[in-house]
Amino acid sequence: MTKKLLDKQIHEITESINRGDICYINADTGETVFMRNNEVLSDYGISWEDEWDDDEDKAYGSDGSWPEWQKEMYADVKTDMEKVESWQHVIRIEQLGSNITFGFMEHFVEEAIPEEKLKNRYWEALSRNHSFSQF
Repeated sequence: MTKKLLDKQIHEITESINRGDICYINADTGETVFMRNNEVLSDYGISWEDEWDDDEDKAYGSDGSWPEWQKEMYADVKTDMEKVESWQHVIRIEQLGSNITFGFMEHFVEEAIPEEKLKNRYWEALSRNHSFSQF
């Protein structure tokens, strides 16, 4: 059974996704974990595979080259991922790419707008620069 989310949680999820984060939801409890996507983490010098390396020295570099803030960020990400991996039913939500969103807008114009004159105005908006704000 999926736990219902509170309005406050939905708002937090929306804000997080708009920042480019990934949201993981425990479908059984409604608990959420927000995490930067891999691209953002790699900007901080953090990368991870499906399996965590249990050897902390290897994770941080054997020469201890990571600064303290980076070690803390890595530890936080690792803790969050371990928590998410322990959940039985996980929902992952992330921002859609602009090409997918654009496809939704095209589909909307084609299928939901019956009046040809109005439809043409929407097609014109989609063909301009900054089509998302024009739409």
